[in-house]
Amino acid sequence: MRLGSEGIEDLQRRYKVFLIIGLIGFLVLFLRMWHLQIIKGGEFSRLSKHNRIRIREIPASRGMILDRRGRILIDNRPSFEVLLVPEDIVDMKKTTEFLHRILKVTPQEVEKRLEANKHRPPFKPIRIQSDISRLHLALFKTHQLDLPGLIVDLRPRRAYNYEHMASHLVGYLGEIDGHELKQNRFKGYKMGDFIGKYGVEQQWEPFLKGMDGGRQVEVDALGREIKVLQRAEPYPGNNVFLTIDLDLQMTCETLLQGKEGVIVAMNPQNGKILAMASHPSYDPSLFAGRINHDDWENLIQNPFYPLQNRAIQGQYAPGSVFKVITAIAGLEEGVISPQEILSCGGSYRFGNRTYRCWRKGGHGKVNLHRALVESCDVFFYQVGQRLGIDRLAKHARGFGFGKPTGVSLNDEKPGLIPSSEWKKKVYGEVWYGGETLSCAIGQGFVLPRRF
Repeated sequence: MRLGSEGIEDLQRRYKVFLIIGLIGFLVLFLRMWHLQIIKGGEFSRLSKHNRIRIREIPASRGMILDRRGRILIDNRPSFEVLLVPEDIVDMKKTTEFLHRILKVTPQEVEKRLEANKHRPPFKPIRIQSDISRLHLALFKTHQLDLPGLIVDLRPRRAYNYEHMASHLVGYLGEIDGHELKQNRFKGYKMGDFIGKYGVEQQWEPFLKGMDGGRQVEVDALGREIKVLQRAEPYPGNNVFLTIDLDLQMTCETLLQGKEGVIVAMNPQNGKILAMASHPSYDPSLFAGRINHDDWENLIQNPFYPLQNRAIQGQYAPGSVFKVITAIAGLEEGVISPQEILSCGGSYRFGNRTYRCWRKGGHGKVNLHRALVESCDVFFYQVGQRLGIDRLAKHARGFGFGKPTGVSLNDEKPGLIPSSEWKKKVYGEVWYGGETLSCAIGQGFVLPRRF
């Protein structure tokens, strides 16, 4: 068959069109390959390497907390935790539905965890839930091949051997937040780490925290571990010995059962705290993993404030024990002598108000010794009147009242020892003599914090 001139020209035009299309296609492929290999080559090489060889952390056990005789108050126990590697997830919807069905973790909660860890290194697992049951462990192992990206790992978890006992003293753990990560004292920590949030756990965090180890593992295309290439063992944290005596602490806790209050037992020879019990209390194991919303709401909405350590945060009028300070101030200032006799008829008139003694009929003629033994209010009303609030405040502060004790616990309230200057500054009012009488017996504005 012979082509005419018109057929040849048409064929040439088609050839040119196909040639241009082919050149454009090859150019696009070349540019794409250049972008992937030259521009993104380093990143993909790094991802490929991480996809084959990964670092899996081995968290260190926190140091134990023991009483003065070496008996363990807080220890560690093994816990199965569910971790998620987003880069290995094939079907995120299927994975989140499984988590919701088995662990009751909603897709929104998973999304929140992913968002909080969006700046983490590639292929670093994200904790979804701690301390799952053995039944849940079996379910995860059964579906492991169907759900790549989900890992169940064994990690240490805080074990509180005596539940509520000394909970305000030992404190609890919580997951570190973004604000804390920016602080210098948490340098080296990472999102997902648990730190002491309260009590001894917080105060001694640098000593209790150990040094994490890790293992270098080879994984397959689904992120499943094939073999361990290298391993670095973790170093546990240091143990902390308290001055608390376990037997005495348990006795104090028993005495407070069903009551609201606090008991502090101290060795008067050296100031060591042997027991510190505050009720109502809470179970610190609620915080060992991640406290759920209902438990948290029950704690913060409880009208008896179980999270408050009444020993160092509750501020109460000291009452008659403060009369010792009034007596010492009176002797030091010379306004009273040990032998001086004052009369108590059951009440004391000052200005236009009558101040009553706790004994309705009064104590009669009393000296300083009897006034202290029988806690005569009228006697100390008169001593307080002679002293005045400023001299009484000077001696009370000299004993350390009205300021923190320095006990190794956080959030201690300093208390209050009032003065005329203080009232003028805070209320813009002058001090009235009748207010001194109330302060002299540990009432009124007096709110010391001392043991």
